[in-house]
Amino acid sequence: WLAMSKVGPTAPTKDDEPEVEIDPVTGEPMNQPGVRVDMDKQKKAKRQLLIDQVRQQREAMVEQQAYHMEQSQKHHESKAHREKKRAQNQASVKLEVPRLNVVVLGAYDVPKMDFIGKADPFVTMEIGK
Repeated sequence: WLAMSKVGPTAPTKDDEPEVEIDPVTGEPMNQPGVRVDMDKQKKAKRQLLIDQVRQQREAMVEQQAYHMEQSQKHHESKAHREKKRAQNQASVKLEVPRLNVVVLGAYDVPKMDFIGKADPFVTMEIGK
């Protein structure tokens, strides 16, 4: 202890008051006995705030991902729908001549079904004319 006291005025002595540290964030004194509790509360509040922010960001990201998934799903559905209609249009072009023959002859009762066997509104409309 004597060796430390010879170092200089920075060595602690009994009559020195402890230096008050100032918190760089809040600018408040840190190591005073009454302030310590407030600092803990502040740290907990800041931590909770950060946790809440991260939670909100995560929720926003999840919502965004869900939205994008939904949009791409819609896009694929509409694309599939367009391709189906295109295929139907091409099929109706190929069937144009036989269909005309059927209509002109009027001899056959044309079933209002497509190839797969499901009722097809486009075919029924054209045959029904």
